[in-house]
Amino acid sequence: MKVLEPGNILSEEFSLLLRSYTAIKDRVDISEDTGLGLSTLRDVTFRRITITERSLPAVKKLLVRAAKNADAAAEKANKAKEDLKLI
Repeated sequence: MKVLEPGNILSEEFSLLLRSYTAIKDRVDISEDTGLGLSTLRDVTFRRITITERSLPAVKKLLVRAAKNADAAAEKANKAKEDLKLI
């Protein structure tokens, strides 16, 4: 089974990653960028509805945004870790 395939529910793993590393602002931005309704993007993210041909591009963009946000969070955590070592 393909991970992101129309007709399937988003995997539990990807749903958790999207919920952990994206915020409502990210979903609003991607909704506006793709024209997909905000509630549809939310429902796909929270596994309430299946991925469709129409929602697939928005889900992919949201996953890219989540990866960028995760990188930023990791950098921030590493900086905090280094700062704490100085105390």
